[in-house]
Amino acid sequence: MKKKFYIKLYHHTIAEDYEYNYDLVAEHIAGLGMDGVMTPVVLEHAQGQPGNESLKFDREHLIRLKTALKKRAIDFIPIVQFFQDAYCFEHHITSRPINNQGEIYPWTTDWYNPICPTERGFQLRRLELVKEVVRTLKPIAISLDFLRFPFFWEESFHITTINEVEEYCFCSRCLEQFQRAVPSFSAKESDTHNIAEHIYNTYADKWVEWKTRVIADYCQEVVNAVKSESPQTQTFFQLVAVDEMLPSPFTTEWLTGQNAQRLASIVDFLSPMLYHNVLEQKPEWVIRTVHNLAKKTEGTLLPTIQISDRFAGLSLKTEEIIRLIENLTLQPQVNGIAMFHFGALVDWLYHKVVLNEKYNALAQMLGSLR
Repeated sequence: MKKKFYIKLYHHTIAEDYEYNYDLVAEHIAGLGMDGVMTPVVLEHAQGQPGNESLKFDREHLIRLKTALKKRAIDFIPIVQFFQDAYCFEHHITSRPINNQGEIYPWTTDWYNPICPTERGFQLRRLELVKEVVRTLKPIAISLDFLRFPFFWEESFHITTINEVEEYCFCSRCLEQFQRAVPSFSAKESDTHNIAEHIYNTYADKWVEWKTRVIADYCQEVVNAVKSESPQTQTFFQLVAVDEMLPSPFTTEWLTGQNAQRLASIVDFLSPMLYHNVLEQKPEWVIRTVHNLAKKTEGTLLPTIQISDRFAGLSLKTEEIIRLIENLTLQPQVNGIAMFHFGALVDWLYHKVVLNEKYNALAQMLGSLR
C-alpha cells in the first residue's frame, strides 16, 4: 500500500509568510511532495450573541486554498476543533470544565480553551458546523480534533506524581450524567476533591468507562453527520497518546476519554499526535507508541509527527526527522504520515517567503520514497 504524506498548514502561515498568495503556498507544498494538506476551520463568532459560535467560519479563505491545492492534485482536509473554543469559553462560563480539585479551567488568551464535552447545546452546534463544513467544502476527508475531555497533554512530561494530575470534568452536569449511568454513585460531598477521591477509590473503572462512552458516542454522532452530507468523505481522528508520561493508575484513556480500540471502529483513520520534541522524548518513543497502538486496535494509523521545534526549547534536527519518517514508512500498520507543521519549513527574509534547508532536505527525501 502506498504511504501518503500530509502536512498541517495554519492560517497565520498563509497570512504572514505568504500574504494570502494561495497559488504560491500550493506550489511550495507540491514541491515538498505532499499528498494532502490539513488546515483548521477558523470560526467567525457573532460577538455578544450566545449560541452563534457555530456556523460562521472562514469559507472564502478555505475555498481559495482548496482551489489552489486542487490544481496540483493535493487533497484538502479541513480540521474541525470540537471541545475547544475561545469565544464560548470566555462568554459561557457554564461550558468551562472543572477539575478534580474543584477549580474551573482558567481563562487564557493562549490557544487552548477547552469546553466540557457533556455540554449538549455545544455538541449540537458543532454537529451543525461539521455538516456545514462538509456541505460547503466537499472535502475528501475531515479531521476531528479536540474530541476529548480536557487534557493539556503537551505538558504531560512534567507530571511526576498522581497529585499533579489535573483531571476533567467534575462539573455538576458531568457528575449528574455519571450518576445516571452508575446509580449506586452519589455525590454526597460538597467538596469536589472529596468527590473525586470517592470516585477514584470506589468507581475508577466505571468512571473511565463512562468517559470513554461519552467520547465514543459523540464521535459516532459526528461521523454520522459527516456521512449524511457526503458518504465518501473519510474521517481522521486526532488521538492523544502519552501513556509513558503518566503516573499509574492514570492513562491517556482515563484522562481524555479516548479509547483507541472503540474509536478505531468508528472512524477511518486514527491520527495519534506524536510530538516527541514537545514532550522531550527521543524519536524511538514515536515508534514504540505506534507499535503499542497497533496492538490495541485494528484501525489504520496515520501518525502526526513534529517537524517544528518552535514550541519547545530543544532543537529538532532535520536528520532526526528524516530517519523517523523513513522508519515509520516501514511500519505495516501505518497508512501515511502527517507532519506538524508547514510553517517550520519557510522563513520570511527580505520581505519575501524563503524555503529553508529543512524544506529542501524533506523534499529530497520524500521524492526518493516515491
